[in-house]
Amino acid sequence: MSEKGDKFASGTRTGVIPMLNQIKFDEGQMHDDLPKLTLDEFCTKYLITPREYEMLLAAKEVGNEERVSAFAEQMKRAVKAVEQQLAIEAKQEQRLDYECFIQPLHPVGLSGRVIICYDKPKKKLSEKSKLILPPKSQRTERTLLPTTGHIIRAAVWDELRAKWVSDEWIGKRVLFNQTSGSPICFNNFPTWNELELGEILGIVEKEDAEVQEEELLPMI
Repeated sequence: MSEKGDKFASGTRTGVIPMLNQIKFDEGQMHDDLPKLTLDEFCTKYLITPREYEMLLAAKEVGNEERVSAFAEQMKRAVKAVEQQLAIEAKQEQRLDYECFIQPLHPVGLSGRVIICYDKPKKKLSEKSKLILPPKSQRTERTLLPTTGHIIRAAVWDELRAKWVSDEWIGKRVLFNQTSGSPICFNNFPTWNELELGEILGIVEKEDAEVQEEELLPMI
């Protein structure tokens, strides 16, 4: 809880808590506004319903301070919820401001194949695959996320310049589907993958960005 919230909860009637982006809630000011403002003005300022206003005004007139204090606590919880929602939205906006480091690839005038070395090593060849076939009623399609790797060999022809441009592709980090290409496995060597240029989704311009892993459902 913030310092303002601590003061307000302790009984001090001068605590100010921000509501939304501009509205502020002051319990002392609320006591002063209750007999002065009209129903519409009070409900608009404190974001309550007419029914709640009538109950609060009745409690004020008969001196039921417990009811008024309960309303203040309710407002405090509502403000806290709003602040939490604003914080979530701020994080979402910050994530949207991230610079995209993937350049989509559309190989116009280019043709050829490349060999990819996966960024993360696949399971060891000695590991046995555990394939579980669930009942038909429980079988669902699995989801395969795209993965990344670096081009270690290339044979790329540029039709527009009429020359081989293989060296320009060596070392590029690329994004591709796990089901694309032809995996190549040799004993005591990492798993490679041979792709056509059209199977490459894009160029990844950030080296330390890791693809989020997702647990795959059993094959059906």
